[in-house]
Amino acid sequence: AGPLVQFDTGPLRWNTNVFFERAIQSREEVPAVTELQYQAQVTYHLRSTSLDVGAQAFGDLGKWNDWLPRDEQSHRIGPAIFGKVKLEGRQAIVWNAAWLFGASKAAADNALRLQVEYEF
Repeated sequence: AGPLVQFDTGPLRWNTNVFFERAIQSREEVPAVTELQYQAQVTYHLRSTSLDVGAQAFGDLGKWNDWLPRDEQSHRIGPAIFGKVKLEGRQAIVWNAAWLFGASKAAADNALRLQVEYEF
């Protein structure tokens, strides 16, 4: 759970999300903790196309009230492309893809992220 915020500054659209995550049930016998994560993106619409370009960032900070040391936090950031394919009526396929670079020691050096949604 957490707030989702979207706003525009000129031609840029910003999205920021802060999440508190906690396992409700687990097979592990360790006590569940609430962790803090974030997602952020900025997009710019390319005129006369159905594409947007921008950047995405993701991070895992650890326990919400006692963050991990910086070297153990996972932060990823990189360029992204966004698109929408309109279908019949109000239906659409919305997608985005990003090449994310590790911005901390705990993150993978490179990651390809692809998200596809079917709106109906």
